[in-house]
Order: sequence, then structure tokens, then C-alpha cells
Amino acid sequence: MTNRHDTKLMSYAELAQSFSMTVASARNLARRRHWKKVPSNSGDRKSVLVVVPIDALTSRESASDVGSMQHPDTALAILARHIESLQADVASLRGVEAQVAGLQAALDASREEASTLRAERDDYLSRLLARRRWWEFRKAV
Repeated sequence: MTNRHDTKLMSYAELAQSFSMTVASARNLARRRHWKKVPSNSGDRKSVLVVVPIDALTSRESASDVGSMQHPDTALAILARHIESLQADVASLRGVEAQVAGLQAALDASREEASTLRAERDDYLSRLLARRRWWEFRKAV
């Protein structure tokens, strides 16, 4: 539970500026985090202030400070490692591409064989179901 000293009253514009976002995004943020809203003293009935916990403001500021203190060489080293891992992934995918081509050829051959077998089956079925006279059955037996 936060007490009055752990919070700060801010308008949506101030909240948007402190979080580097638009006013509409600040409204959504206040709604999502269930921050209490109180009427402002400006006399305007629509004007409200948001009760923002100090922890939310300080954690946001400390996160931005960490990003700004990072040395550019460190960021370049991280990006270089990431590029190397992506290049390794691309190399492994080239081997997969050859496998896919081989499997595609095998699939095409199987489809051709299935088509031939279906045609042969249909031919046998048509011969079997063809009308025969009674004496032709006798000759066959």
C-alpha cells in the first residue's frame, strides 16, 4: 500500500512527457496500471490529475540512465556477436535448402508413381465391372 508521500500528482501531459509518450498513451498507461485519478484545482471539470507512484517514475528514469551510460564499443561488440550468430544460422539454412530440393524431387516421383497406380487400378476396376454375358463367365471358370 502506498501512502501520500510515495506518490506524485501529475497531469496526463506531464505523465506523457516523463515517460516519453503521447498523451493518449499516458491515459492508457494510467488505466492499465489502475492509478487513481483526482480532479484538479484548475476549475475545469474535465481536468484530472493522476496519482503516480514514485517507484514507477524512478524505475523508468533508472532504466533510461542505464541505456545512456552504455559505451558505444560495447554496443558494437554485442551487434557483431549477433551478426555472427545470424550468419551461422544462414549457413545452416543453406544445407536445409539442399535437403528440401531433394525431398521435393522424391515427392514428385512418389506423386508420379501414385498417378500411374491409380490409372492401373481404374483400368482393372473397369474390366471387372464391365458387363459380361452369362456364357463368358462360364468360359472363364
